[in-house]
Amino acid sequence: MTKKRTPKLAKIHPTSNWQSKVIGWSADSHCTDVLHDRMLLRYAFQISPKLDMRRIIRAFEKLTQRHDTLRIQFVDVKGKWAVRINDEHPTGVQVKDFGEVDDEVLEAKANQYAAAPMSIFADSLIELLVLKFGRRGDVLIIRIHHAITDAYGLTVIIEEFLKSLLGIPFLSSAVSHADYLEQWERADTQADKELSGYWAERILPVIPPLNLGRKAKGLEEPGPIARQSTIGLQLPVDKVTYSKIGAAAKKSGVSFFSYVVAAFAEVICDFAGVDEVYIQTPVGRHSRKLDTYVGEHTKHIWVRYKKAQDWNAERQAALVASQLREGMSHLPSATMELNEETQQAISDCGAQLGIYLAREAGSYARMKSSRFGNAFLEGPNKEQRMGLWKIREMQLRPQAHTISELQIDLIEDLKGHTVCLGADADAYDSEELAKIGDAIVKKLTG
Repeated sequence: MTKKRTPKLAKIHPTSNWQSKVIGWSADSHCTDVLHDRMLLRYAFQISPKLDMRRIIRAFEKLTQRHDTLRIQFVDVKGKWAVRINDEHPTGVQVKDFGEVDDEVLEAKANQYAAAPMSIFADSLIELLVLKFGRRGDVLIIRIHHAITDAYGLTVIIEEFLKSLLGIPFLSSAVSHADYLEQWERADTQADKELSGYWAERILPVIPPLNLGRKAKGLEEPGPIARQSTIGLQLPVDKVTYSKIGAAAKKSGVSFFSYVVAAFAEVICDFAGVDEVYIQTPVGRHSRKLDTYVGEHTKHIWVRYKKAQDWNAERQAALVASQLREGMSHLPSATMELNEETQQAISDCGAQLGIYLAREAGSYARMKSSRFGNAFLEGPNKEQRMGLWKIREMQLRPQAHTISELQIDLIEDLKGHTVCLGADADAYDSEELAKIGDAIVKKLTG
């Protein structure tokens, strides 16, 4: 008689600080589709000839077994949210067969499945879907909730999935959810308390709310969960401008991103008629020990930007770069650990620190260091060969542009750089956003 196998009990762990925050946002009755959409990261690839499903399934199983973060489910334990690590991924690879279709139907189906809502309380917070389209080949869609990964982690996930498909071995073990909580979360909490004085000095005296956007229109600032709609604008950087700035940046050891942040902040000051503004910028990884961690580890640092008496892009970018370097040397940032005096000063002034956000939209340093670097940076709609297959990253419909009131993103690919603006549609209309974009371009090109 065969003894019946007793299933393993799923492991229960605390949530990380970020996960607790996102759960709180998502469970709030005022949370809109804008935030839900920003919390869903997705990629789609058209692949021909047809995929070897046994390879796909094995690669996904290997990936989800290697990273327990990808088997996370949020559960209520005695009235408190906790992390359950499932023994196996609950859904595995999902397959939909649509037979022979035209290009329009293929694109529509890919967008439909890629952008379908994903609840933070779902059984699975990462999904791998294969949509089959007859002679046109297959579409591979990766969907993952931002609660369990960031841009850096997503790069690692895609890289390791490709390695598994191609039979390339992993040379190091992965950081688990429990390891992260023990070695980073607890240490970060203590470090925040020790560094809160540094960040208080960055904030105090508090910069009053700027008469711009919602404030200028007499509207309350709703925070990230309640924005109803967003608008966006793309500003391609021509090769002449980038070459000119790139040469100066290289000479002074300053990144192009610092130039973009400086121009963004200067324009905000110009439009609001003020001398200072807070710019928040995220940092994805600040230690090589987290190279194999696919979970969310984004820290936010603040630049307190002072308007130039006479605009000089090189000088202002150098000042931004100095603050970024200094801020990164004082990570983790004290977002949740500012002392009561500083928090009270912020509250008394009615300030909002996260209204203006500047970021590099992908983990470009990590992408460039990958053996699949060119594939990552090729950009959508460019067909390339990988092993037995031809692969084309598909251009999906854009996400909600931002959960901040005004955001600037720097995007990089093999063709060049693009600066993207995103805004709360109640704070700015398309004409106002275009004027801000034009002013930023003039700062960079002047």
